[in-house]
Amino acid sequence: RHDDEDAAVATLSAYMDAGFTTFDTADIYGQSERVLGRLRAKYAGDATPVIFTKYVTQDASLAEARRVNANSRAALGGSPAMVQFHWWDYSDPRFVDAASHLATLRDEGLLGEVAACNFDVAHLRALVDARVPIAANQVQYSLLDRRPENGMLAFAKARGLPLACFGAVGGG
Repeated sequence: RHDDEDAAVATLSAYMDAGFTTFDTADIYGQSERVLGRLRAKYAGDATPVIFTKYVTQDASLAEARRVNANSRAALGGSPAMVQFHWWDYSDPRFVDAASHLATLRDEGLLGEVAACNFDVAHLRALVDARVPIAANQVQYSLLDRRPENGMLAFAKARGLPLACFGAVGGG
């Protein structure tokens, strides 16, 4: 972890040079979008890093989706390849509206794919059934954390929906 952005860009550059090209971030991860924007500028052209970010909100308005997307695009120096949508409180059914707004931004060319982040089967099904174009669901899955085997794998396979797994080496 770096508090020094120059050192962080140098570390990420070493990963790029070693063949790592895809990076996952979020606006709520402090300066990480800005750091990845600097990395993107450094590698502009054929070797441009692929950047996924997140949209973490409890505000289901289109205005909020636009505001967060504009901030992310400014920090990243362009549109993210994928935005992974996370909703904290499933007792609030507006998560479908919030995810739908990301699809609107995608259709306007302001972001790449729309994905879910840590959605369970019931709520992912609600998004898919509402025709939100979900490209993947990011979930924790490893030999130590096998929760996706409790229905998520079967649902994803039946719908042709990839899982983007994090913590695959036991969270390390």
